[in-house]
Amino acid sequence: MSVIDSEWKQFIQTMDMNCVLDTYSTSSNDDIGQEYSDSEESTKNSVQNNNIIERLPCEELYISTQTRIFFLNVHQLNVDTIFWNTPIIPYYNTVDGVIKKQMRLVCKTREEFESYISYRDKEIYFTEKIIKQIDNPNARKIKFKDVRKLTVGISKKDIMNCHGKNKNAFINCFAMILRIKHENKFHEIHVKVFNTGRMAIPGIVNENLLAKTKTLLIKVLQPNFETALHLIPEEESPEVERLVKGKINKETNKKEKSYFEKVKPKSNVLINSNFNCGYYIQQEKLRSILRDKYKLNPVYDPSMYPGVKCKFYYNNEIGYKPELQKGRLDEEDKNVTMTELDELTLEKYTKISFMIFRTGNCLIVGNCTKEILTYVYEFVKMVLMDEYENIHAKHDAPVTKIKKSKPRKKVVKFTKEYYNNLLNSQKSI
Repeated sequence: MSVIDSEWKQFIQTMDMNCVLDTYSTSSNDDIGQEYSDSEESTKNSVQNNNIIERLPCEELYISTQTRIFFLNVHQLNVDTIFWNTPIIPYYNTVDGVIKKQMRLVCKTREEFESYISYRDKEIYFTEKIIKQIDNPNARKIKFKDVRKLTVGISKKDIMNCHGKNKNAFINCFAMILRIKHENKFHEIHVKVFNTGRMAIPGIVNENLLAKTKTLLIKVLQPNFETALHLIPEEESPEVERLVKGKINKETNKKEKSYFEKVKPKSNVLINSNFNCGYYIQQEKLRSILRDKYKLNPVYDPSMYPGVKCKFYYNNEIGYKPELQKGRLDEEDKNVTMTELDELTLEKYTKISFMIFRTGNCLIVGNCTKEILTYVYEFVKMVLMDEYENIHAKHDAPVTKIKKSKPRKKVVKFTKEYYNNLLNSQKSI
């Protein structure tokens, strides 16, 4: 074999090896590309699945507390007489009744003050706070005036709370705390009774407990009236006077600084409610979206309040129409003063506030009906679901809070004199 033949044979063998290597490399590259595309597609699917898992549906609205308003069939109540005639049961007695009552008393003469002292000293246990006291016989205008808050009886809050604030009391009404047994447990219900026959019961969470509260309340008030007491609907309640500022008086047809007009009292209740949207929120982006897209007026200042606060103005004239009810003031009402806006919220609009926090918790508070509260809940839920891609926090993990139980200490002095008086009162009974 010549040299040329041997070189040619070597060249052919080299070409065959290159073809085999090219074929192997091509197939390998195709496999790698296919594997890469498969892995990329699986990554996208996993991200989509993670988004689906993270985007949980909103919780149902939970109404935590609500203040209920009722009206008696008697429209003029002498709250002073009813206050002194209401008996207080001892706290240790496991029966239904009134365990505490509270009232703001004003004495304009010394005779009225002495009468107050005589009534007060008949009570077994009481505390009082002097708000104002004037005793100057040589004064030109006010020679004597005594304003104080009297509390008779004791409740669970007085025993358990160590640092309770001593607050002032309302005028033209008195407050009672009723003890009611419901589902083998005693509950303490706070009730305000006004001189117009209006009654307010805050913190109601159970309808059956509310029914028992109304029954016991009428039973307590009935001895002060000759006619049979019962509750009446809002339509049958009498008109009350309301202070109006900066509006045209309908009687004189003139604009006055302030005047009184008769209106029907409203039985709207103050409702506190909350729910969770299911994901963490970027609050700055949420504030911008509420302001620019939905044309609302949100406020977010982390140094003052940890949530995004916003007001929703429900137009009572429009009603339940989602395409028109956007939570904003009409164009002609945007430039009104704060006093005029307060007047509008009494008639044309119902103002509801909602707060949205970083953890996804949302609060909705307002003096409104359940229908209006439900509408605002649907609106807030719609915003949080539609804007999920823009406002959700991707790398925010839930924070587990560790609650530290603080021991509450209360010093109770049980004197020998009080014990003897208690024994004597028990023997007399």
